[in-house]
Amino acid sequence: MLDQLSIKNYALLQDVTIDFNKGLTVITGETGSGKSLLLGSLEVLLGKRISKNQLFSTDKKCTLEGIFDIKNYQLKAFFEKNNLDYEDQTIIRREILTSGKSRCFINDTPVTINVINEFKNLVIDIHNQHQTLSITQESFQLNVLDALAKTSVELKAYKELLSKYTSKKQELLDLQKQQASFIKERDYLEFLYKELQDAQLEQVNLKKLETTYATLQHIEQLQAHSNEILQHLQQEDSGVLTQLQQCITSCKKMSGVNTQYNTLQKRLESIVIELDDLTMEFSDKTLELEANPNQLYELENKINQIHQLCQKHQLGEVSELLELQESLEKKLNKDQNSSKLTEELQKEITALEKQLDQYCEKIHQKREKALPQLTKGIVSIIQDMGMEYASFSTKLENSKTYLSTGKDQLRLLFSANKGSNLGTLKEVASGGERSRIMLAIKSILSQYQKLPTIIFDEIDTGVSGDIAQRMARLMQKMSKQMQVIVITHLPQVAATGDEHLKIYKSHQSEQTQTHIEVLDKEQRIQEIAQMISGTKQSVSAITHAESLLAHLDL
Repeated sequence: MLDQLSIKNYALLQDVTIDFNKGLTVITGETGSGKSLLLGSLEVLLGKRISKNQLFSTDKKCTLEGIFDIKNYQLKAFFEKNNLDYEDQTIIRREILTSGKSRCFINDTPVTINVINEFKNLVIDIHNQHQTLSITQESFQLNVLDALAKTSVELKAYKELLSKYTSKKQELLDLQKQQASFIKERDYLEFLYKELQDAQLEQVNLKKLETTYATLQHIEQLQAHSNEILQHLQQEDSGVLTQLQQCITSCKKMSGVNTQYNTLQKRLESIVIELDDLTMEFSDKTLELEANPNQLYELENKINQIHQLCQKHQLGEVSELLELQESLEKKLNKDQNSSKLTEELQKEITALEKQLDQYCEKIHQKREKALPQLTKGIVSIIQDMGMEYASFSTKLENSKTYLSTGKDQLRLLFSANKGSNLGTLKEVASGGERSRIMLAIKSILSQYQKLPTIIFDEIDTGVSGDIAQRMARLMQKMSKQMQVIVITHLPQVAATGDEHLKIYKSHQSEQTQTHIEVLDKEQRIQEIAQMISGTKQSVSAITHAESLLAHLDL
């Protein structure tokens, strides 16, 4: 339960500390006095966003601190999960700096807003006027039903499966889109691949091809030059070899006179040997030089084919064309692999659907079992609050798709009067009727959720007189099991509180501040009398206030 709330520099609350007790605490004050500020400060402490403009003084930080007694609520698992020190008296603190940034602490350990929100959901239910509107929403109604049906375990498992199922479905959709896109370009890719494959690039040496082509293209010139070289080398009278042989003969004669010419003779002989070898090679090469028009044609076509492929793909080397061919082959093979992957994904999705359907059925069965209990409980309570002819018609309809909470769609129809047509709460329930239905729901939920604290912000809107008295008694009954804090404008509700806080404004110098005061019995009589009759407190109003507060003397 909430033991204490300290507020510094928030809106019109400059420095306020409030102690709360068990049971039912009522909070009253004139319109505009700042009752909503108290609730607002608590919501900010527990994670609600705040702007710098909400500070009392924008040049000072705002500090909000709450002390919660949690020793009876088995919350140690939360502290272990978030690596926090557990304390029976846990302190939540939030500081909003002048820069607008904020810091959160649990027992002086820094935490994130998400951790604060998680803690809030375990210890307190803050009902505001906006939440009364949520009663008309199917999601809220279904959450209430799930609380009674105790489907949390199944819903958690279902949501984990649904997340996996949604991911697999998206994966399949993306793959199918890729396949559809690939099908459009597959024929073209296959054409490019076959074109490269037909070129037999693995066997191509472009430089060698170009050399052979150049040789065949100039075969006559090469033959002429080759024959000319052989003629110069081999001519009988004036050929180079004949003349060198004559030089050797002369050198031999010189060596007979002077041996120093032996070396020159050997060098001439070496030249002859080399020229003789060259002559043989030229002779062989000349024999190889044959015109081959067919080969020349084939080479020209092959070289043109390679150059065209390079130009087409904006590449410069045969090796790059081979890399492209390999890449295209991989893409074409990937299409075959993606078809197998599609089949595998379909099998996984089908298996997940089977599991999801099983959980949906378990959840549905539990909800079906709890639904009469919920409607009976609500009807019983609201009939006691003056809606004696109220009735509900409820039905769980099966959705064709998987929803975030299963396949159930809750159809809840309501009628407040005998003989009236049933309709949705949004269509047929008045503001006062919605308030009473919401209070009935909160009363039922409190028996299942076991939260330490619940806060009602003017849940009695739209009711008065005896109905207000009955609503007050219901909240008083709830306060026997949990801490209940009620912000109210009705004297009947204010009188039922175990403790009464009054919120009021003061105007000092050029500043307006909101204050909170704990009222004693006499002050409560004056406050409730004022709520009954306005500023002028008549004798009858005071008498009425005393009668409403008579339970305090019991």
